[in-house]
Amino acid sequence: MPHFVLKLKNYGPFSSFDLVVKPLTIIIGRNSLGKSMLLYLLWGLGNIYRGEIDLRKIYGDEAYIEKINRISRYIIDGGLSEKGVQDLLMEFMFEAVKSFDKLVTMNLGEVLAKTYGVNSLDDLVKRGEREATISLRGPYGELEITIRNGKAEASWIDVAIEEALADIADNMVEYDKDKKILKINIGDNKLLAMSMQNYEDVRLFVAEKVVPAVIEHIIGFSHFHEDKVILVDGRAGIMRALNRLYSILTEQQLAFLSMVDREFLRKTRSLLEDYFVGEYDVETDLLKDIYREFGILDIVPRYEAGIRKIYVKLWTGIYQSLEESPAGIREILPLVISLISTRLKNIYVEEPEAHLHPGAIWALSKIIGYAVSQRKTNIYMTTHSDYLVYCINILIQAHRVIGRKHLQEELGKINIDPRVVIDPDTVSAYLLRRENDNVVADNLVIGEEGIDEKHFSDIITELAVRREYIDTIAR
Repeated sequence: MPHFVLKLKNYGPFSSFDLVVKPLTIIIGRNSLGKSMLLYLLWGLGNIYRGEIDLRKIYGDEAYIEKINRISRYIIDGGLSEKGVQDLLMEFMFEAVKSFDKLVTMNLGEVLAKTYGVNSLDDLVKRGEREATISLRGPYGELEITIRNGKAEASWIDVAIEEALADIADNMVEYDKDKKILKINIGDNKLLAMSMQNYEDVRLFVAEKVVPAVIEHIIGFSHFHEDKVILVDGRAGIMRALNRLYSILTEQQLAFLSMVDREFLRKTRSLLEDYFVGEYDVETDLLKDIYREFGILDIVPRYEAGIRKIYVKLWTGIYQSLEESPAGIREILPLVISLISTRLKNIYVEEPEAHLHPGAIWALSKIIGYAVSQRKTNIYMTTHSDYLVYCINILIQAHRVIGRKHLQEELGKINIDPRVVIDPDTVSAYLLRRENDNVVADNLVIGEEGIDEKHFSDIITELAVRREYIDTIAR
């Protein structure tokens, strides 16, 4: 059940790489092989669409206002049947999708430059090559992006817009005139709904929800219209050094931070606000388990000199500011509040195992399983950790007993809630390895036993041989 396929050619260290992206996508490998480069690319691609401001670019201001107000007028003031409104929306969608490649061309160069912090996009092209290509392939088409001479240019490849729209045409629009609720059904049981009180509500709904959902229906890529967070490597250090300063820095000063670090800080602070007002969803026992691993009794906000600060109550009874709390807490807290958030749909995380004891990794794995299986969150992660892979594999293996009630009850004896079990069909995993001047990605088979652990087993065997040799010569 792939969401989409990300295809790379001569991008960074990769000569050729097809990444099948699923709800839980794991990229494994040694240091400096391009794991973060892939993760940042996925996140960066999710920032190329900015809603209404981009639709105005596609249509021109006057034409856009005329078209969207026509749709708004018939929804708010009446005068057309649901079928009539649907026909207007279809016409609007067709033009928006057809021109989407032009929009990507306008925005992507700046996004990639800021995401990677490069002076020229040519720095992203594999050394010795003249150009790189990135493509997103989904059910109804492929969007190809070429990087050449410092610029990024996008174009549709074999896109079937009419076929895609025809697939969602039946009963696409439902409008409750009494409650003024507009519902749009778009492929794969995706239902969008919003209260329509005025023209602005309609414009925002179409621009922020409907257009990107139709794009997703075509290429399978949902990241640019669903809320997301990137959890960068070195979270503990960033939280300690910069979280305290974030509230008092100007936009100009914040611009000196990398785009990903700035977005990490901004989103983490926003998610903490959600946490304090109860906007999260997780089984209480799962949250207690991971808090217990870190000796966390409570997390509370306090105001000091008009600035909101976060304090952690430790098992010792002492309250410490988040910035001064232990490294493990600063590392894990942004990840946990992201995984349990009710509004995030895409989470990109570098090395989730950093600073964590094996017991904490097991507790974290269960929250990951709950987010993927119950909340349908998409999680994309990089890792070096054999232990994290083993933990994920246990949750995948446990899927074999789902639906067999007497066996499901047995899972409780080993502290596994059936709601954290992971369907192997929702997982893809890749092992990156160096081959001459190229990085090769091996697509790891995901079966009932989980992810192939041979890579880690080989390293353990190698270490065991060295230990045995030392024992031999020391006798």
